[in-house]
This record gives sequence, C-alpha cells and structure tokens, in this order.
Amino acid sequence: MKTVHIQLTGNLGADPEYVLTGDQHDRGVVKLRLAVDTYAKDDAGEWVTGEPVWYKVQLWGTVAAPVADQLRQGDRVAVTSYRPITVDQWITRDGETRCDMIIRADDVALSTRVDQRITRRKV
Repeated sequence: MKTVHIQLTGNLGADPEYVLTGDQHDRGVVKLRLAVDTYAKDDAGEWVTGEPVWYKVQLWGTVAAPVADQLRQGDRVAVTSYRPITVDQWITRDGETRCDMIIRADDVALSTRVDQRITRRKV
C-alpha cells in the first residue's frame, strides 16, 4: 500500500465555513479555501510569483469547530493530509469543464514560517 503525504502552506481565501453534519458535535466539518502560491524563474533567473493554485480543504471531527473559530480570511496556514487529493469535476452551462481539488486534512495550523523565496527576492 502506498503512503500519501500532502503538506501545503498557503493563505485562506475566505473565512472558514463550519457545517454541523449531524446532531453530534464530532460530526462537524470546517471547509477552507486555500491559495498556494507558485514560483518560477524568469528569463533573467529571478524568482517571480505566478498564479496561485486553489484547493478546497475539509477538516472533520471534534477539531473542526475550534479551527473555524480561530482562523480568518488571509491567515497563512499549514495543511497536512495522509489521504489522496479528490478531484470534483463538472461542466458549466457554457460547456466548460471545471474541477476542484479537495484535500481532507488531518491537521490545519497557523503557519509562522516566512516564505524564504519572497524574502530573498526582496533583499
């Protein structure tokens, strides 16, 4: 059996959405929108920031409500998951194919790490 380990750090694109899925507090889910920056070197060899990649993150169980209470739009968070990414695909009314990448997180925490590539670029 293959082991999956996903670790992403990015910024929340919206306030967390907490949904109670049953009458028990341990059946809640917090839904997050996470923007992860991409980087590449330009023709001069300098790091430049590209378009962010957006992920939907879900955290289930008793930890969902406290996470929803503590995090806000713009917060930098670290997400860890040991499950494969799920892809939700659909076709719009205009006939375009769209998809969401959904991560079922095992851990979500505020990140205190400063992105070193950004720091180096500004020096």
